Amino acid sequence: MKTNKNIKPIWENYNNWECYKNGMYQNGNDKEIIAQCYEILTSNNLKEEMFDTTITYEIATKVNFTNRMFNPVSWLGQATCNRLINATAQEVCNAWMSMSEEQQKKANDIAKEVIEEWRKNYENL
Repeated sequence: MKTNKNIKPIWENYNNWECYKNGMYQNGNDKEIIAQCYEILTSNNLKEEMFDTTITYEIATKVNFTNRMFNPVSWLGQATCNRLINATAQEVCNAWMSMSEEQQKKANDIAKEVIEEWRKNYENL
């Protein structure tokens, strides 16, 4: 995944991140939520859901996609599950561990595609 050095990092207090406000960084280990995360991350409409997350979680997306300190691929999967079913990052990680390597690669590739398209559009603003 390309990282454009011309993109200026955007900083915003985490209290303003939509995913934070929605409880993404709280503890969670709900088996039903974990199973639903698995379904989301392996679904055929993952790309569309991830795109919707970049729009709905606008502030957090800008921070996570413009700063090299963050892992935007991981964040996008976690934020998408958080937006759809109020999953915590911990629950998404638990679902991730139950996915096959092939499923993980596919989800990562989709996330990278969404991120690259977002960055391309962002640069053109």
